[in-house]
Amino acid sequence: MLADTVDTYADRTEDSKYCCKLCLYTARDKYNMRSHLDGKHMLSSGYPCDICHKSVQKTKQALNQHRHRCAQLHAVSL
Repeated sequence: MLADTVDTYADRTEDSKYCCKLCLYTARDKYNMRSHLDGKHMLSSGYPCDICHKSVQKTKQALNQHRHRCAQLHAVSL
Protein backbone atom coordinates (compact mmCIF):
# COMPACT_ATOMS: atom_id res chain seq x y z
CA MET A 1 0.00 0.00 0.00
CA LEU A 2 1.29 3.45 -0.80
CA ALA A 3 2.26 5.66 2.11
CA ASP A 4 -0.31 8.31 1.19
CA THR A 5 -3.29 5.94 0.77
CA VAL A 6 -4.76 6.93 4.13
CA ASP A 7 -4.30 10.60 3.28
CA THR A 8 -5.99 10.03 -0.08
CA TYR A 9 -8.94 7.92 1.06
CA ALA A 10 -9.58 9.26 4.58
CA ASP A 11 -10.28 12.62 6.18
CA ARG A 12 -9.35 13.69 9.70
CA THR A 13 -12.30 14.53 11.91
CA GLU A 14 -12.42 17.30 14.51
CA ASP A 15 -11.69 14.77 17.25
CA SER A 16 -8.55 13.55 15.36
CA LYS A 17 -10.09 10.30 14.08
CA TYR A 18 -9.94 9.09 10.49
CA CYS A 19 -13.11 8.83 8.40
CA CYS A 20 -13.09 6.69 5.23
CA LYS A 21 -14.21 8.62 2.15
CA LEU A 22 -15.45 5.42 0.50
CA CYS A 23 -17.82 4.13 3.16
CA LEU A 24 -17.72 6.51 6.14
CA TYR A 25 -16.03 3.96 8.46
CA THR A 26 -14.30 5.77 11.34
CA ALA A 27 -11.00 4.69 12.89
CA ARG A 28 -9.22 6.06 15.93
CA ASP A 29 -5.76 5.97 14.32
CA LYS A 30 -3.94 5.75 11.00
CA TYR A 31 -2.94 2.10 11.49
CA ASN A 32 -6.56 0.99 11.86
CA MET A 33 -7.62 3.07 8.87
CA ARG A 34 -4.86 1.52 6.75
CA SER A 35 -6.03 -1.96 7.83
CA HIS A 36 -9.60 -1.02 6.92
CA LEU A 37 -8.59 0.26 3.48
CA ASP A 38 -6.49 -2.87 2.84
CA GLY A 39 -9.13 -5.35 3.94
CA LYS A 40 -12.42 -3.73 3.00
CA HIS A 41 -11.58 -1.81 -0.16
CA MET A 42 -8.57 -3.89 -1.29
CA LEU A 43 -6.52 -0.86 -2.28
CA SER A 44 -3.21 -2.69 -1.99
CA SER A 45 -1.95 -5.21 -4.52
CA GLY A 46 -1.40 -7.68 -1.71
CA TYR A 47 1.57 -8.77 0.36
CA PRO A 48 3.77 -11.65 -0.87
CA CYS A 49 5.08 -14.30 1.53
CA ASP A 50 8.87 -14.23 1.72
CA ILE A 51 8.96 -17.77 3.14
CA CYS A 52 6.96 -19.86 0.65
CA HIS A 53 7.04 -17.33 -2.24
CA LYS A 54 3.68 -18.71 -3.38
CA SER A 55 1.06 -16.91 -1.35
CA VAL A 56 -0.11 -13.32 -1.62
CA GLN A 57 -2.18 -12.11 1.31
CA LYS A 58 -4.77 -9.33 1.20
CA THR A 59 -3.71 -7.57 4.42
CA LYS A 60 -0.51 -7.28 6.46
CA GLN A 61 -2.26 -8.97 9.36
CA ALA A 62 -3.18 -11.92 7.15
CA LEU A 63 0.41 -12.03 5.87
CA ASN A 64 1.77 -12.17 9.42
CA GLN A 65 -0.58 -15.05 10.27
CA HIS A 66 0.35 -16.86 7.05
CA ARG A 67 4.09 -16.35 7.64
CA HIS A 68 3.75 -17.77 11.14
CA ARG A 69 2.12 -20.93 9.73
CA CYS A 70 4.75 -21.16 6.97
CA ALA A 71 7.57 -20.89 9.50
CA GLN A 72 6.02 -23.65 11.61
CA LEU A 73 5.62 -25.93 8.56
CA HIS A 74 9.17 -25.17 7.44
CA ALA A 75 10.57 -26.01 10.91
CA VAL A 76 8.67 -29.34 10.97
CA SER A 77 9.94 -30.33 7.53
CA LEU A 78 13.62 -29.87 8.47
